[in-house]
Amino acid sequence: MVAFAAGLVCIFGGQQAKATTFTVATFADPTSGSGTPLFNYDATTMTLSGGWSGTGLTLETVVGNFADATFSMTSTVVPLGSDGGGGTIEFFASNSDPLLTIDFDISSLEVIGFGSSEFVAVDTDSITMSGPVISVGFGTPSIDEEEAFSFSFANQLATDLDGSFSATAAFTSSTTSVPIPEPASLALLACGAGLVLRRKRLANSGALKMLLVAGGLFAFAGQAQAGSFTVATFADPASDSSTPLFELNVDQFSGEWAGTGLTLQTPGAGGIDYTDATFSMGAVTVNPDNSTTGGTIEFFASNSDPLFTIAFDSGTLNKNVGFGATDFIAQGVSISGPIIPFALMDEAFAFSFANQFATANGFTATADFTSSATPEPASLCLTALGTAFVMRRRRRS
Repeated sequence: MVAFAAGLVCIFGGQQAKATTFTVATFADPTSGSGTPLFNYDATTMTLSGGWSGTGLTLETVVGNFADATFSMTSTVVPLGSDGGGGTIEFFASNSDPLLTIDFDISSLEVIGFGSSEFVAVDTDSITMSGPVISVGFGTPSIDEEEAFSFSFANQLATDLDGSFSATAAFTSSTTSVPIPEPASLALLACGAGLVLRRKRLANSGALKMLLVAGGLFAFAGQAQAGSFTVATFADPASDSSTPLFELNVDQFSGEWAGTGLTLQTPGAGGIDYTDATFSMGAVTVNPDNSTTGGTIEFFASNSDPLFTIAFDSGTLNKNVGFGATDFIAQGVSISGPIIPFALMDEAFAFSFANQFATANGFTATADFTSSATPEPASLCLTALGTAFVMRRRRRS
């Protein structure tokens, strides 16, 4: 187990954990002109305020796109051309559900001629992003190296001779992090302690060396196994047998839901509820022993954006248990898709049937659904990685 603080490298059993930068959330300018500004700057009080409560703003995130999203930003004192104060930016879905919160301590407003201005946070160490769209940590936590955001202004319009102006804007945000796919490892204790030392400015070299040694001992002493978590689930969207989700026709078993009323909850894949979601499962062949061939189940948001896909090698249709207790489960399951940002293992799912209705060639049924998985395991080199980032991210005097 070797850590290189300067190079931010950690060797995991011969493999290298690399920092990755990815976009957290972004939106294009939702306006066509300066008539509906997103930001207003008062040059007298040196205060910038911002927000959007209308329609037309599509927030693109790591877990999906949110049409007609809104945001608000606390008024921030920020002199032109120099560092300003901190604040909070909150993003919401069209139904007012919270999506993302950005807290920052130091800001900067650069006005380089109308049409090329921007508002950014100066110190990436002072930025904190949180909320349902921040899915990092549901089963695969990470050590964030740096977070950043910026609003790029357009359609700037002078509102006073003192330099006050209004503007529309586009937005982007990102984070650079190294994943820690083994969340339950005891070495996280050492990593957390290192971050505390850093925040308190007590991280002297002797303490860090002791931390590194202690973390290594914890890591090699044993590995706590990650537990299973629910990936996605939905309650039966049908009230009776007139709108079934599944049908058995002789030896062909298939299912879908293309209507409204299905709320797909994703506690292990971003924590967002997708109202009026849909799904489809192509027909699989049911054998005499109730086993089935493999197949694919696809889930979609209400705007038809893909959410995730379940592929399975074989299944079991328990159709002889008696009406009210029938289900469909599968073996060799793999779950992937846009809202599943990390590798999983031990995936499983089940459809539990209700409102079964006998037909000439089989039956139809409504159903509820659940799925689960465990995080993909990784190496034990957590402390070296955490310590390397602690050392790198110390403020330079």
